[in-house]
Amino acid sequence: MSGSKNKKVTKYRKPFHINIGVIIFAAIFIYLVICVYMYATRVRISPYEVKAGSLAEDNTYTGLILRQETVVNAEQSGYVNYYAREKEKVANGTVVYSIDESGKAMEALAESAKEENILSGDNLKTIKSEIQNFSSSFDNSDFTSVYDFKYSLEGDIIELMNTAMLTDLGEIASQAGGMFNTYSAAEPGVIVYNVDQLEGVTADVVTPDMFDETAYKKTNLRTNEIVNPGDPAYKLITGEDWSVVIQMDEDQVRRMQDMQYVQVRFLDDNTKAWASFSMSSRDGNTYGKLDFRNSMIRYADKRYLHIELMLDQTKGLKIPASSLVDKDFYLIPLDYLTVGGTSSQEGFMLETYDENGQASMEMIYPTVYSVSETEAYVDTVEFHLGDYVIKPESQERYQIGKKATLKGVYNINKGYAIFRQVNILYQNEEYCIVEEGTKYGLSIYDHIALDGSAVKEDDIIYQ
Repeated sequence: MSGSKNKKVTKYRKPFHINIGVIIFAAIFIYLVICVYMYATRVRISPYEVKAGSLAEDNTYTGLILRQETVVNAEQSGYVNYYAREKEKVANGTVVYSIDESGKAMEALAESAKEENILSGDNLKTIKSEIQNFSSSFDNSDFTSVYDFKYSLEGDIIELMNTAMLTDLGEIASQAGGMFNTYSAAEPGVIVYNVDQLEGVTADVVTPDMFDETAYKKTNLRTNEIVNPGDPAYKLITGEDWSVVIQMDEDQVRRMQDMQYVQVRFLDDNTKAWASFSMSSRDGNTYGKLDFRNSMIRYADKRYLHIELMLDQTKGLKIPASSLVDKDFYLIPLDYLTVGGTSSQEGFMLETYDENGQASMEMIYPTVYSVSETEAYVDTVEFHLGDYVIKPESQERYQIGKKATLKGVYNINKGYAIFRQVNILYQNEEYCIVEEGTKYGLSIYDHIALDGSAVKEDDIIYQ
């Protein structure tokens, strides 16, 4: 008997072997994906290399002229005629103008002028020179100056003619019998034939609205043919000393607060002069006063002058204005700063408490970002509001809480952001000049964040 056995066939399963190469490849692939993602999504900070430099500053101003000036009024009614040229120095007793009540004396003068050539060759040269000077300096944007020049030239011609006829005035006056009178200067001075209601203004009463040239009104007295008693006849400037007052902002005040003298360039004629300088504040406004001892006659007929102060350019470290940030700090009295423990580094003794409420002292070494005469500026992350620090060799305590703000930039030399205080010497819209060589500031060739608002303290910087 042949026996048969039931045979059960079991399929052999090969043992599972982990392929270490696949795992390594997968890990590298995942790492690369993460790196690419982080690189694509991280914020990149543009660096700026600090350089030495300077900024061209706008030191131009519109100045208000103040002088010793007196308005002389007419004493009677009638036709007025002038004999002294504008901006001419006259002596005491010099005939300045005449008034003819009837007009007949003026007719006689006109007839006399027709009979002879009144203007000399020198007179004509003077008139030609005035026309050439006006033509060379004429600005198309200031067409009103044409009318001022027209009145000025007409007045000059009349005055030249009248001066030539002065020898006839005595005879004409005797013929007119009391209807024709001449008036002389009561004291020496410079003659001006315009008034503007700003005569007699002094530096201590100047207001901002006085600098508005668009609202300025000046009356040309030489256009008047007839005057009445009390009407302005002419203006007499009796002193050679004169001043120009300018408006100043905070930056200008800070920069010029220690100056006593400054060189000034007059933009109207490109001449220069030295002036003594002083400042005064009133009603929230600060004014600069430039005092001159000569050259008054050159601008005797003007109330405003466009000037440039010849100041040295501010030099230092040049950085972009976009890099500036404001950062808050705790203020701790310098008396609490000490050297302790095994370190030679300065720090503070912080009062701490254990879980049982037992007080102890811990020496900490926060970064000091700046110091004043009495206080140190430390980062707000180094302490908690209300913490106490202990004064060395004393039981006095100081509670952390007082804050102040410093202006600075983020230094990224080491690959992460570190705040550095800056002392701004001058700033415009794009750049600023900061002081070089400060203890807590910047050095030339430092790298800083171009956009300070995009960075925080200790941020890792990717460029």
